[in-house]
Amino acid sequence: MLTFSTARPGASADLQTAQYPREQLKIVHAEVDKQRERLRGKHDSMFSRASLVVGAGSAAIAVQGTRLPAAFGVAMKFSNGDHFTWLGLWAWLSFVLAIGTVLAGFWSASQGVRSLSIERGSEVDVEAFRRKALGADAYSAEWALVRDKIEVHKEDYARLVKRSGLVSSALTWVVAAWALGLAQFVVVAVYDTAMK
Repeated sequence: MLTFSTARPGASADLQTAQYPREQLKIVHAEVDKQRERLRGKHDSMFSRASLVVGAGSAAIAVQGTRLPAAFGVAMKFSNGDHFTWLGLWAWLSFVLAIGTVLAGFWSASQGVRSLSIERGSEVDVEAFRRKALGADAYSAEWALVRDKIEVHKEDYARLVKRSGLVSSALTWVVAAWALGLAQFVVVAVYDTAMK
């Protein structure tokens, strides 16, 4: 990725020997470093969100997964052959909501795990930079370093956008899982009240 040339950024071929203020390059370099640091913080924040989504999705699976056999048994108990009683319909609704909760929880957890598997990109190869920078003038060496940092930053930003999309999707599914779980608990409460 590291390349050295005497060309200055934005210079045409006949102006390659022109001198640009080193102070401008220092300002750009400092800004690139600030942006890299901010992006690192955003990556860490997204990683934490993804971890929470995986936990919430897994909890939805655990809570409703244990209720599936009981919900299925009750649903089967109240479906008698040719027709369903209204209690049987409530029992089946409870079972369907429990399945929906487990599936939505599984999908949210899997999306969260996928987002956790996205790593940051590689950093600038310091050893290659050291070898190439030894023979270059200071301006060319610093410009090559800044240019490489910008390329790494672009790659990391693309990864962040991908991770954030997965986390947003996972969050939507975990909310759906818990909403379905809550609906299932309401259906069970109504069913239990009707059975008394």
